[in-house]
Amino acid sequence: MSKIYCFVGPSGSGKTTLANYCTSIGIKEIVSSTSRKARNNEVEGKDYYFVDKSDFNKDDYIEYSEYAGILHGLKKEEVETKLSQYHELCAVLDLNGVQALKKLYPKQVVSIALVIDIDTSIDRMKKRGDSQESIKRRIENYYERKEYLLKEHCDYWMDANQEIEDVFQSFNHIRNLCQANGNSV
Repeated sequence: MSKIYCFVGPSGSGKTTLANYCTSIGIKEIVSSTSRKARNNEVEGKDYYFVDKSDFNKDDYIEYSEYAGILHGLKKEEVETKLSQYHELCAVLDLNGVQALKKLYPKQVVSIALVIDIDTSIDRMKKRGDSQESIKRRIENYYERKEYLLKEHCDYWMDANQEIEDVFQSFNHIRNLCQANGNSV
């Protein structure tokens, strides 16, 4: 049975880096859509599908959310197409997205929280060049959405404060557990 490894965590926890690692070992990523403009290093269809806000038809999405006036969502067609083609998938989502996906695919979805302390998160956001305003907004979001409690809502959790190679190792351990357990999480 196919597995969809869903990564949730606050900004700076390494969700995107972990998804990139997964693709490097052959796990296909489910790509979300967003109404924001692409950043300089982002690629259409790899990082996101960039859509105009006026073209964002909510009926086409399994889940969607709005953050700072920007829509994000996971298209039904994207999930169905990739599930029909690949045995292992990964996705970077918020908790609402994971819950919506798990509702539709309860045996396939494996939710993994990346747990990080707030100081490490802030340091990582600064290092990647986030603006002070963006960092402030993301920290407010961290507390408003109680992202420090994500592990209580997920099948597994990982310490994202550790070195990234250790995070990759933790994921491989979870992946091996899922493969050994077959359909159960």
